[in-house]
Amino acid sequence: MEELVKKWILNSGEDHNVEIVLYGMQVIVDGMISIFALLLLGIILKKVGATFIFILFSCLFSRSMGGYHASTRGGCALVTLWMYLIAVYVPNLLWMKISMTVAIGLLISAIVIIWLFAPVEHPHKPLLPAFRTRNKYIARVSSVMVSLLVIYLFGKHKELSIYLLVNFMEAVLSMVAGKILYTKSKRL
Repeated sequence: MEELVKKWILNSGEDHNVEIVLYGMQVIVDGMISIFALLLLGIILKKVGATFIFILFSCLFSRSMGGYHASTRGGCALVTLWMYLIAVYVPNLLWMKISMTVAIGLLISAIVIIWLFAPVEHPHKPLLPAFRTRNKYIARVSSVMVSLLVIYLFGKHKELSIYLLVNFMEAVLSMVAGKILYTKSKRL
C-alpha cells in the first residue's frame, strides 16, 4: 500500500507526508471493514436496526465528543465488539423497566458531562483550536437533539427510545473513560 500511496502523491503534484497519508488510508480502510463486519454481525444476530443505530451513534458522537481509543487495532476491535453487544442487547433488557424520570435524569447528566468535557482529545492526536470549537458545538447541539428525540419517542416507541438512550449513554461513558485515562497519562 505504501508504494501505491507514493505513486498517488507523486502523480498529484502535491507535497504530502507519506506517513500521514498512509495513516489516513489505514483509518479509512479500518472504518470500512468495521462497518461491514458490524453489518454482517447485525444480519447474523438479526439485529440490523440496532446495528444501524450503533453505527450512526459511533460515527456521530465519537467524532465530535472524542472518547477512549484502544492502543492497538486488536484492542479497538475488541472494545468495538463489546460496545456493540451492549448496544444491541441491553436495550431489550431495559425497555420495559426504565421510567421517563430515569431516562430524563440520564439525559440531563449526559448533557452536563458533554457541555463540560467534550471533546475529549487523545494525548497523541490533539485537535487544532478550530476543530476543537467545531466538535464542541456539534457535540452540544447533537446531545440536546438526541435527548429531545429520546423523550419524544419514549411515549410512542419506547423500545426505540431506549435503544437511542443506551447508545447515547455508551458514547458518553466512552468519553468519560477517555477523559479519565488521558488525564492520568498526562500526569505520569
